[in-house]
Amino acid sequence: MISAAASLRDGIETLQREVRDGARVLDDSYEDGHSAIESWLTDMLGELGGKVHTGRSRNDQVAVALRLYMKDRLVRLKGLCVDIATVLLAKLEAEADLPMPGYTHLQQAMPSSAGLWLAGHAEAFIDNAELAAMTRNWLDASPLGTAAGLGVSLYPISVRL
Repeated sequence: MISAAASLRDGIETLQREVRDGARVLDDSYEDGHSAIESWLTDMLGELGGKVHTGRSRNDQVAVALRLYMKDRLVRLKGLCVDIATVLLAKLEAEADLPMPGYTHLQQAMPSSAGLWLAGHAEAFIDNAELAAMTRNWLDASPLGTAAGLGVSLYPISVRL
């Protein structure tokens, strides 16, 4: 017998596929994404679908969704930074000794090389990739309970899943 938690997880994964494939659309008939998910899960799973947000304020739900979105974007940003640094370093291999004139404030300065210039930019993108990873790790904490103001003491939430 499948547990309630597993049923909810499977339902959410089904919704994710259906939204991605265009079979479900978030439209004006729902207050927001959270109410749409709860409604869709209730349609799929009955009463169990309504328990997906039990004991959590709307502010908590938004805080979690925002963190999940930011974590996804930071993973993508890190990947792009690594890709750009990789291209710059590959170009450096081919052009390391290519002389490059130096300028400062529109005046000639000490000559340099394309390799030095490319390495400097690659290093900046590597730093950005590391910063994105550190920020994602910092965000990887539950914000639940931080935005709630009133609680749900009158509602018994000791529901077993």
